[in-house]
Amino acid sequence: MRQLPRLKNLRAVIFDRDGTLNASGSEGNGGYVLEPAQLAYLPGVETVLKDLHERGILLFVFTQQNCVTKGLIDEQGVDALHDIMQTQIAPAAYKGFYFNTQACAGEDWSKPGPGMLNAILAAHPELNASNCLVVGDAVRDAESAAAAGLPFAFVASDQKDKTAEARKAELPFYDNLATLFDALDAPVPYAAYEVDKDSREMLLEAFPPRHPDVIAHHITHKYGATEADMPPMPAGVRVTGHHDNGAIQVLVVEVDGKRHQAAREDETPRYYHITLSIDREQGIAPKNSNDLLQAIAAEKGLSGMDNLPEPIQISVLPRLLLDET
Repeated sequence: MRQLPRLKNLRAVIFDRDGTLNASGSEGNGGYVLEPAQLAYLPGVETVLKDLHERGILLFVFTQQNCVTKGLIDEQGVDALHDIMQTQIAPAAYKGFYFNTQACAGEDWSKPGPGMLNAILAAHPELNASNCLVVGDAVRDAESAAAAGLPFAFVASDQKDKTAEARKAELPFYDNLATLFDALDAPVPYAAYEVDKDSREMLLEAFPPRHPDVIAHHITHKYGATEADMPPMPAGVRVTGHHDNGAIQVLVVEVDGKRHQAAREDETPRYYHITLSIDREQGIAPKNSNDLLQAIAAEKGLSGMDNLPEPIQISVLPRLLLDET
């Protein structure tokens, strides 16, 4: 399961439309919204969207409108509905509405394909998996996000069959948008090895920070932890490598001879490391340290991460910390 970005790090949210933002159409219309009189935001949605807009977060919509190909409405009719949605939030609150009948040559814009999401990312190169979130009520929305490499969260749909299917998908699920974004704004506890003061000073002297935001604080053991997840005091902690990709500076660490953190739900390797410094202006967050190490391991193997002539011993203390960044 891909970790969701924190609210403070979000630059954009891409929403499915019907059943996520507004009520679905009637059964007689095949569930489609075809006229302005049928368009109504779900309870609480307008408040959430206005708050996100006021925070400077970009809002997008990607929606499957097969009603156009079925001849129930034309593209101009869909655009007119989107114009109404725009005026209900704030002028220019939405940065773009994308729907599948606008398909570009060579790429399928229909869900579960990634075409619409890829078009948004191409138009806004500052967006990436660390600062962008896709939200929807259907499994095909989640599949589109996965194909585009973006994190995804379910919200309960006004269609019960979609909600039942979503709950089986083992992805983040929330009862409504307000609950989702409240959760993204709450501190997250995690078990870690905190680097002691003397070791931190020694590391900063040995590896001068190259980026504006200096961290050099801890080694994460398990994210989303409780007291029961606290690791014991390690017998030995060694720094074995130092890497920098121009936006994030990372130290590779072994804890009692082990390279991996406690397993996460997606089973992706999470290598023990210390994030030394990062450049947030490039859309980088501390969690991207592991992305860098995964890329190095994929290219050079585990030994490729170890580039120091001799390992450096450091002292740490197991702690339960809160991620408030």
